[in-house]
Amino acid sequence: MLKKRKEKAPAWIELIRNSEVDTLGLGGDLPYEGDVMAGYQPPHEIVAVLRPGNYTPSSTGHLEQKYIVKDELEMVMEVKHLARSKDCPAKLVDRKVKKTSLHNDIHGLYVFPLREASWIFKKSGVYQFNFSVSCRDTSIIQKQTTITVCPDLNSRRCLFTGSSTNSDPVNIRLGCPVICLAVKSVDQYGNEIPFLDTSGITITIFDGDDVLAHVDDVEVELSSDSLAMNVKDFVFKTSKLDILRPKYEAKLKLSSLDNKLSGIWPCKVKPGLPSTIIMDMSVFLEENLTPGRVIDNFLLEVFDQFSNHVEEGTELNIHVDGLCFLDKKSSVQKVSLSHNV
Repeated sequence: MLKKRKEKAPAWIELIRNSEVDTLGLGGDLPYEGDVMAGYQPPHEIVAVLRPGNYTPSSTGHLEQKYIVKDELEMVMEVKHLARSKDCPAKLVDRKVKKTSLHNDIHGLYVFPLREASWIFKKSGVYQFNFSVSCRDTSIIQKQTTITVCPDLNSRRCLFTGSSTNSDPVNIRLGCPVICLAVKSVDQYGNEIPFLDTSGITITIFDGDDVLAHVDDVEVELSSDSLAMNVKDFVFKTSKLDILRPKYEAKLKLSSLDNKLSGIWPCKVKPGLPSTIIMDMSVFLEENLTPGRVIDNFLLEVFDQFSNHVEEGTELNIHVDGLCFLDKKSSVQKVSLSHNV
């Protein structure tokens, strides 16, 4: 009698697979110990049963009542998100307690609704499903299985991590090296994707269909976990910056040679430092100027080293010999948009 009782007593927990769940009018089959992509739509339910001691997987290919324990017990399902570091505890993301239920004349089914917790499959990582039942003899039966959620590589994009929001413009000045541009790669759900191949990284500044500047094969440096990439020490040179005046707003694009990496950010590209001055000589068409003559406008065009007009508000210290400023201003003059000085 003890032997028969032991054979019929709960021995282990089994998760019912898809072919068997369909016969119950339920839908529930997860790829246990497998991988899914972020955004995966899970089944509506997970179905578990308690198997008696006399059951073996080869006993039957179908659900049979004699191989399912009907005791009115409670089963607990806990879903935990495992941390990357072993030193950090796992995070409990879902917990449900269910009693047995009857479906298609099969009694002893533990049905856990899952579709309402589908949000957990948007965050990448390893999810641990723990099932447990406290039996009448105070023993505890447990089952543990995992599912790995991987980032959605099909929606991969790069983000600039230099500010709290990715809408802040990247500030660039021609001729001045950009020391470091920090970039991360994420999918549509914000899951970070490691950088595997960083060869052939290029950076382009463009405005609409116009490419203003381009830097090929820039130097990159990866973090220890390959989740962050630093693009280092690159310089932009172009003579096409006048088309952006006065706001100097453009787009900055980072891309790889195979186009698997791509990111576009707003940027502000300022001209380089004053380098060349062109003087309007029309005022000196006369052979001689008489003393006391007032020169209303004396125009200077100021360019950077790449032949772009310098930006409005740039200050120049102008020294004159034999002339003076009647407006009693100092020799420091500011470049204006209309007259370049």
